[in-house]
Amino acid sequence: VYAALVPNARGAELALGAGVDELTVTISASETYNQRNVKMSTTESVREIGAIVALAQAHAVSVDAVISCAFGSPYEGELSPADVVALAGRLDDAGVTTITYADTTGMATPRRIDDLVDALLEVAGGVVDGVGLHLHDTRGAALVNAYAALERGIARFDTSVGGLGGSPFAHGAGGNLATEGLVAMLDDLRVGTGIDRVGEMIDDRLDQQIDENSEGIGMAIGPELHLGEVLAAAAFDHVAGERERRAGESQQRGFPRKRPAGRRNRGIDRRQIIGKPCPGE
Repeated sequence: VYAALVPNARGAELALGAGVDELTVTISASETYNQRNVKMSTTESVREIGAIVALAQAHAVSVDAVISCAFGSPYEGELSPADVVALAGRLDDAGVTTITYADTTGMATPRRIDDLVDALLEVAGGVVDGVGLHLHDTRGAALVNAYAALERGIARFDTSVGGLGGSPFAHGAGGNLATEGLVAMLDDLRVGTGIDRVGEMIDDRLDQQIDENSEGIGMAIGPELHLGEVLAAAAFDHVAGERERRAGESQQRGFPRKRPAGRRNRGIDRRQIIGKPCPGE
């Protein structure tokens, strides 16, 4: 399944033209964060999301709306769970398929998870099916927050391998909930995920193996390497290989490899893959 995060209708058109299976849109419960992240007010974002939904429906593609800063804003501070849920209602009216609540700042705690679920249940008739969480590990609480949400009936979580992630507009925001950490916990709870435990999942070109006996987030892959770094290196190798392959195809079709005038070819830096800014969730 290929999903694309799009900030506006133009981005949705490009993604749909590329044949994606799902679209993700982001809107913030924090007005200031929304302005900084996508250069729109929340009202403008709701309107833009409506246009994206219309495009997606024409292609039979689902749209997941991610509400960032759902548990607190780096600018406004505390946000009312009732206001966050009210924003979700506007998105539901706009026709989105699913809604995900994002702990962009890492301010979530089990108590805040409970408060949001309580607010949801007041308007959802006691049902939280399909609701998702996008948790950041800024304060080391992502996994315990996932457990608290699981206890309240939420069973859909955004994760990233190695806990990669963050936001350029929330100072100090940590990476996302690590896939391997969540899978390890759910395995122990006898909750099926359909995901195999992390084992030998890195390209042999790196000549590194994950110690299958390692546990928890950030499993060691050697004295100086972290899982996230190795995965980023693997991504670098893949992107570099794809670039060379496409260049070769262009030459075969008779297109010369030209560099735009006035631009230096700086190549690919692995740090660009790890930390390239994008709309934050």
